[in-house]
Amino acid sequence: MSIDEDNKRRSAQRAAEEQAMAARSAAVRSGLHHVLDERGLVVAPKAELGETEILRKYMISAVENGLPEGVPEELRAELVGKAIDFAVPVEFLSEVFVNNKPLSRPDFEANASARDLDGEAVQVMEVFAPRLGAGTLIRRGRSNVFISRRLDEPLPASLILELLG
Repeated sequence: MSIDEDNKRRSAQRAAEEQAMAARSAAVRSGLHHVLDERGLVVAPKAELGETEILRKYMISAVENGLPEGVPEELRAELVGKAIDFAVPVEFLSEVFVNNKPLSRPDFEANASARDLDGEAVQVMEVFAPRLGAGTLIRRGRSNVFISRRLDEPLPASLILELLG
């Protein structure tokens, strides 16, 4: 294979990857479920925790001008100066980290604290999501949700319970 052929192949591969990412982002944006609270907005994109390029768009410490794609434009005035966070289901505890190592069930059970979310008993723990940052892992039974808010920040109970299933 010549250098030109290799460059064309790589270029075509990059274009296909970009096109796939654009399609995936569009799917996530459509019907973006969200909840407003005193801290700002929490969105529930249909994405996995490992899709950091998509989720990073929904981590804004204070809205200034534009809103991320999929967030209704009519919320702009209400969100100026407030945060946008995301919440997504997490299949395995090991997708998040504590003390620079993947979270295990024994570590979670030993260090999580009990919390009441709208009458539902859940376990919560502050964790770190790779390439995204700190947040809170909420667990009920065998279901887990990661929210990009720290443990001491308000948690939107209705949205989290819906994601827990």
